[in-house]
Amino acid sequence: MCCSRSTCAVSVPVDPRSIAVARAHFRGWLTFLTWPDEGGHDVLLAVNEAVTNAIEHSGDLPGSIGGDEQMVEIDAEVTVTPDGRLIRVRVRDRGRWREPAADPGYRGMGIPMMRELMEQVAILPGDLGTEVTLVSRLAPAEA
Repeated sequence: MCCSRSTCAVSVPVDPRSIAVARAHFRGWLTFLTWPDEGGHDVLLAVNEAVTNAIEHSGDLPGSIGGDEQMVEIDAEVTVTPDGRLIRVRVRDRGRWREPAADPGYRGMGIPMMRELMEQVAILPGDLGTEVTLVSRLAPAEA
């Protein structure tokens, strides 16, 4: 777990077991920050979804960079404003972007869910991977 009031970073292998590792790491940091449960659950769920997408989709296409040693990088920073604080989280992989299916069936709800839970969501696919940036809603200043 990160022990900084301003930043947190962790890298996990592209492996389904890493989803729980990243989630526990980030949950511990939110607890360390004394982030309010209401907003913290939203942040944790959105980060979990971004990491899940990166792990599920980044390493299994021909031309993906990194092969068996591919990692998902998660870094976050807290910004304090006069009105409170927010968290900006970046989740990066080194895979190739795949457009979502026109009819994803019962899947495909992760991106809309992230957009509902966060103040801002930006998805930047590129030649060297995909970067998802999540910005939380404003939370009260630390007690």
